[in-house]
Amino acid sequence: MLQIIQKMLIRDLMNDNPLMLKASVGLHRALGLLLDHHIVAAPVVTEDHQLIGFVSEQDILRELWANDFSFDINHCVGDIMRDSVVTVSPDETVDELAAYMVFDPNKLFENKQTNQNRIPGSFNDDLENAQVCRPKLYPVVQNGIVLGTIDRQTILHTFHRLAQNQRQQTGESI
Repeated sequence: MLQIIQKMLIRDLMNDNPLMLKASVGLHRALGLLLDHHIVAAPVVTEDHQLIGFVSEQDILRELWANDFSFDINHCVGDIMRDSVVTVSPDETVDELAAYMVFDPNKLFENKQTNQNRIPGSFNDDLENAQVCRPKLYPVVQNGIVLGTIDRQTILHTFHRLAQNQRQQTGESI
């Protein structure tokens, strides 16, 4: 299964018709759209789909909390969006993105080089120490244009489906 995943491209799994928000959308409307689409975040784009930011449920919740949970504020997505956005290329592999989502390779491999007392075979400990909290959803961007989005749940559904198919082919019970 690993070989299949290592060859799988983001473009093969991405949502090519994602929710994209304009900077002028109000917070109440933006939250409603995220909830209606059952997603946790969305890229913020211009009319021609140029990526200009990113907004998540967490960003909206933080803004609501800061304003005593009032939707009466005249803030819009452009007021709270993140300007620095982690994006992925459609030609990146799914295994690369999955690795990025769960660990920092610098932390993972620094232990092997800097810790002389490290116990051989303690890879799981090293992996746990290298864990990171990263976004669940990523804009798929090429030349500044949003082509789609990819999220953790889509990747996990794909892995699950591949495992089910493999078990069915080998006759193993699911």
